[in-house]
Parts: sequence; C-alpha cells; structure tokens
Amino acid sequence: MISYSEALKRLLHCAPLPTTSLPIQQACGFVTADRITSPQSVPPFTNSSMDGFAIRSEELATATPNAPVILTIVGSTAAGESPANAKGGTWEIMTGAALPQGYDAVVKIEDVECVGDRVRFTAPIGKGENVRLAGQDFNLGDVVVSPGDIIGPAQIMALAAVGQKNVTVHRKPSITLLNTGKELVQNTDIPLKPGQIRDASGPYLMTMLEALRYGANYGGLVPDDDKLFRARLEDILAEGAADVVISTGAVSAGKFDFIPDILRTLGAEIVFHKVTNRPGKPVLYARFANGIHYLGLPGNPVSTAVGSRFFALPLFRHLQALPEEKPLMARLLTQTRKVQGLRFFCKAHASVSEDQSLQVEVFDGQESFRIKPMLQANCWAVFDEDRSEIAPGETVAIYPLMPDRWMLRPLYA
Repeated sequence: MISYSEALKRLLHCAPLPTTSLPIQQACGFVTADRITSPQSVPPFTNSSMDGFAIRSEELATATPNAPVILTIVGSTAAGESPANAKGGTWEIMTGAALPQGYDAVVKIEDVECVGDRVRFTAPIGKGENVRLAGQDFNLGDVVVSPGDIIGPAQIMALAAVGQKNVTVHRKPSITLLNTGKELVQNTDIPLKPGQIRDASGPYLMTMLEALRYGANYGGLVPDDDKLFRARLEDILAEGAADVVISTGAVSAGKFDFIPDILRTLGAEIVFHKVTNRPGKPVLYARFANGIHYLGLPGNPVSTAVGSRFFALPLFRHLQALPEEKPLMARLLTQTRKVQGLRFFCKAHASVSEDQSLQVEVFDGQESFRIKPMLQANCWAVFDEDRSEIAPGETVAIYPLMPDRWMLRPLYA
C-alpha cells in the first residue's frame, strides 16, 4: 500500500495524448496545444459605438446651450457599409458603422436636436468619445490563446473575432466504463431480490463524465465471473478505441476480486494497487504495453466517486497536458476525527462567511455506502495521512465535487 501522493506521481508518469485540429465551434472544453496570435486588428476599422452623428471634435469646442454649433447633415452610414469620405458638416452614423475619414467623435442622437438637414450641438465633446478604435480590442499579433488554455465560450468568441477557423488541441481521452457485481440491478422496473442492490456507481460515472464533456462508452455490467470479465475486457482491448478503461468493483482481496490477476495474465503492468485513502483504499491502476490505462475503482458508490474525482480526473487532466489541480483552502467549522495513516476525503459543504472568508462544514455519514450526504455537499474536504484529529478553526484543503462546478450548490446557499 502506498500513499496518495506517491500513487498520483506514478499515475501521472505518462505522456499526454497526441494533438488534433478542430473547428473552433467543436473545441469547447479542449486544451490548446499551440499559441495563436491575432492575424488582424479587432475592430478592423474605427467605428461608432452609438447611434448618432460623427463630427470633428474641434468644431464643437465652443458649443453651449446658449451658443450652439449647428452643422449640416452631409450623409448617412450604417454598419456593414464602406467608410465614407466626408468633407465638412456632420455625418449621421449607426452603431458599428465605420467612422468617416477625418472625423474623431460621435455625439449620441439623444444629445442633439435635429431640424431638417441641420443638427444643433449644445456641448463640446472629447476626441474619441463614443468611438471604437481600430485594434482597441486586439492588435495584429496579440496573443489570443496560449498552450494549456482551456477553451470555453469566451475563447471561442475571441478566436471567431480574429478570424481563426481551426485550433490545435490535445485530444481528450476516450473512456470505456465497466461495472462488475452480480448483486447489481440496473433495470429499475424489476423488484430487488434478497441480496440485490441498485447500480448507483455506473450512472454516477457516466453522468459525471458527460457533465465534464468527456465522452464515455458503457461496456456493460459483468457478473462476478472471471471468464466473462476477461472476455469482455479482451473485446475492449481488441477494439482499440479506449485510451482509458475504468471498472467498478472486484479489486479488493475477496474471492470474487479477480481483476488484478486478469490484468496480469493479459500483460498489464500493475502500477499500484491499494492506496492509503478512505474511502477507496483498494484502488488499482495498471498500464498495458500499447499505452491503454486501466483504473479499477472499488464498488461502493462513494468510493467510486472519490476514485473518479482524485484518480481518474487527474489522469484525464494530465493526458490533456494540464497541470495538477490545486485545492482551495477553507476554515474548518466541524471537529473531525480520522484514522491516522489514511488520507480522508470527506463529503462537505463550503460557504462564504460573514467576513467573506471561505469556510467548510464536514458532514456526518462519511461511510462509503452513504450517498445521502452527497446531496448536501458541494466539495470534498481532504485531510492528510499524518493527522488523527482536526479542530474547528484549522485551515484545510477543499476541492469542488467536480472541477469548476461549485455552483451545483452555491457557496452562499
């Protein structure tokens, strides 16, 4: 049995996945592999930010309500039209339209009085007011995205604005999930027989991965039968579509915990098996010679949740060339006792205190079979191996239930 930090070190001792090129509209959630600079200025031309009248600011320097400046309308331009070449007077202009050459400001239509083709201006205006300058957002050569950036809607907006069609990204891992256990029942229309339970781990893993924009294939529920499991795993390996295979159950030390032996007979290297975690101590990680990763998680629902959050997701991040996730730190509200020598991952709820600091409450019901406390949780509170008792007021590490998903239960709730 090894420590979590040592297990993580071994888990991440592998190369990221190859890169691929995607249209920007398909790249949300991917990690950029290249630096992209703007091939143009944005805006590409100086334009109006208001509906109004384009003027030369020096012509309004003396304008007052009692001594207005009156200018003749010499033309009109709307967004999408070519820039006008105007001489003298004022130019009616719409939002987004190119500023006529030689004009340097726009007076809002609400601030003027129009009489026929003449406009009455009653106040001076500063040069550049109500104007968007060419290159004010992006200059030619400005960095838009850098290697390691996670592409979201904001990045796609920026890439589209500068005219970028495709982006090179690190490929996301292809994942196949397997459930084991003859006690599991997936058909909710079937009444449970003595000794049976509903499958909660499989639906949890599938929906968690979907929520985080990782596509996962479901490989099915396999009874506690080593021959059936081996045949199913051989099929998955032969298909060659999975970068990572994740299973639940059959990794401990009981009569039906056959996965470690099957992995060895199929040529996999067991990188680690059993980690000083609670819950989820029997977690297993192996690699096949062709680079396929195998993560075996314990079958209890919360053990599966901890294993996926603190082993699978760090592996996925690494395969996409992302750095390790860092925790937030929060003030503990509840007295917490644990077994010394084990790292505890506790269901908890983080909130913002009256003094605007981050605080965290650890719930009762930390057993690995107890799902109900997770309905109130928005984070995991993590306690290191070397402690047995943590007092209220101490600062502890917390992680959201899923990365960047605090708002599943708001901090202010």
